[in-house]
Amino acid sequence: MTLTPFPPDRLDELALRLLDLAGTVRGMSLKSRENSVPDFELHGQKIDEWLAHLEDWAHDGAARLETALIRQRGARRAQNATPVVAEAKPEKRSATKKGK
Repeated sequence: MTLTPFPPDRLDELALRLLDLAGTVRGMSLKSRENSVPDFELHGQKIDEWLAHLEDWAHDGAARLETALIRQRGARRAQNATPVVAEAKPEKRSATKKGK
């Protein structure tokens, strides 16, 4: 599979499409109740598969976004950090015993 860039606007468009679909499905349930249609046939297995794939896609996308945010934060911190210069440690002097 090819990874495709998703800018925020494209994610918004996707969210609106999903909301439109949710509205359609909700409308179906309301019409079914209002008209006393207890059930009607649809391909249930397909929608369950599609939703499972969509959920996996969304969870994977959220994880990829979190990783990108962490990397971006790290890069910003590294860019803004002042260089740390290691201090020279004093030389250890060997203990000498003074003779009597």
